[in-house]
Amino acid sequence: FVVIFVLISFCLRIQNLPNLSEGDLLETDAYRFFRQADLISQHGSLPERDMMRWLPFGRDLSQQLSFSSYLIVSLHRIFRVFSDQWTLYQTAVYYPVLCYCAAMVPLYFLIATIWNRQVALLTLGFAAVIPSSLPRSFAGVADRDALCLFLILCMYLAYVKGIQSRRLYAASIWICLSAVFAILLGLT
Repeated sequence: FVVIFVLISFCLRIQNLPNLSEGDLLETDAYRFFRQADLISQHGSLPERDMMRWLPFGRDLSQQLSFSSYLIVSLHRIFRVFSDQWTLYQTAVYYPVLCYCAAMVPLYFLIATIWNRQVALLTLGFAAVIPSSLPRSFAGVADRDALCLFLILCMYLAYVKGIQSRRLYAASIWICLSAVFAILLGLT
């Protein structure tokens, strides 16, 4: 059932693809993250200053946390293994959908750990179709919200697993993993 709910969520979030023209994204931040991903793709990293923002001196990017843009580039490199025609733009379009669908997996395990599998499946069913999550996880919204949801659910899941562990070694590993997800969330 988990796979079915993830597929429902995926299919629901790509319904707007026929309405997207090549190069169009659905919100202003998406263009910024896509442009940063394009710079990373071309140069290997972000430049120290973005001269297209905060004129006349440019935006200092050395202090900006841009994990989401780096993730878009990494996903693009993975997709290019399967298809040479896959573009960075296509990756940016599908990125929020993939992050939201990925977030459903730790959500299921978190709820199953706290309550039980039936409640977790019910939660997943609601999460797949809940209207309030759609505007931030549609295809073409290359913002970091869906990624933040995935990371925070992974962080909570690892934390709960760590608290419930009976062995100190296992608890330490889970809590350290929770800390890693918290760091990635902060970098996003």
